[in-house]
Amino acid sequence: DTPYETRQQGKSSIFSYIETFYNSKRRHSSLDYLSPNDFEQVYLAKLLNSLSSKLGNFNVYLTRYTTDGDLDTTFGSDGITVMSTA
Repeated sequence: DTPYETRQQGKSSIFSYIETFYNSKRRHSSLDYLSPNDFEQVYLAKLLNSLSSKLGNFNVYLTRYTTDGDLDTTFGSDGITVMSTA
């Protein structure tokens, strides 16, 4: 890390870190102690499963991959895979 050339660069960098990393990954008590990213994925999975039960033609699987591309088996999700059963 190098020092910032201007105060604005420092402020911009800190804002970016908070908005793009910290706030999206930290757990929130108002979201049942899930991160906003995980809460959104769980919500979408529930919504898609609800649709699936009504339409009966697809299943939803939560998947998460590490930065190395390996399957991450910890709780949470970075993506939703929808697989047709038809």
